[in-house]
Amino acid sequence: MSSDGPRFLDDSHTATPAPQSVDAPILLDPLPGANGIIDSGWNPADFTSPRPGIGSLGYALLGSFALFLTWLTVSTFALVRAQFDLSLALGMVVLAAEAFGLGLVGYAAFRELRGLRSLRQVDCLRALLAGTDRDLEPARAQSRAWLARVAPNLADATAADRALQNAAGLSELRAILANRVASPLMERARRIGRNAGLQAASAVALTPHASWDGIVVGLRGLGAVREVAELFGLRPGPAVCWVLLRHISRAALETMGADLLAQKVTDQFLSATPGLRHIAAAVPEMGIAAARLYRLAVITAKECSPVPF
Repeated sequence: MSSDGPRFLDDSHTATPAPQSVDAPILLDPLPGANGIIDSGWNPADFTSPRPGIGSLGYALLGSFALFLTWLTVSTFALVRAQFDLSLALGMVVLAAEAFGLGLVGYAAFRELRGLRSLRQVDCLRALLAGTDRDLEPARAQSRAWLARVAPNLADATAADRALQNAAGLSELRAILANRVASPLMERARRIGRNAGLQAASAVALTPHASWDGIVVGLRGLGAVREVAELFGLRPGPAVCWVLLRHISRAALETMGADLLAQKVTDQFLSATPGLRHIAAAVPEMGIAAARLYRLAVITAKECSPVPF
């Protein structure tokens, strides 16, 4: 030991942590104006991903489809012509069969385009409702058209239609759609999510191997997306389901959040579904899968509704 004795650091040399930036975002920090509660309704806007346009894969798929369509047309024409060279009757039969097949394909394509058009109309109505009172009449017409599509799923669609006709402004129009149309549909979408979670949990509990769990939950989740889309007046063909799954792709990030908060979310979900509580007690992972399907149904309903929740 030196003669100077032990040396002590003074306050000026004490290591202090660097101050955090005020603007730095904090994970799981509630948004301004929110209630500060992170539960099954948690849906931070920071997780919203941009919607990109057509990428290289999209152009490659379009090009492949064009080549396939060209090959199909030329092959069909060559086949029919060859059969007519052999026999007039055989050529007529082959022509009728080809026309019937192409007609079915064309009808399927028409249904998909009509479904995409209905989904685009929902986006258009959402933009009109977010505008000014100058957009009142176009918004009223689009609102009545959307109400006509979802009328079979409502208890009193006629009264809602009369209220839409008498609305004096966009704020009143939004309130009518939110209270008389969107809210009842959202309640039914929540029931669809709870039923999907119960069915998926029951099916997974009976699967002979754990590798089947993801397939069962994925297929039931796709079915829930289709049911919710049909509930909101869309025509859930493959194209519509694909677009919806792209739009709600941020659910994968929210699933990561659900993993971090699985206990709280699962407990809240199971409290509203007593029949699932006993299954989840035996297979704890099934409660998390059920909560994910419930959340997926709610997110799909928000995407299909022109009125924000």
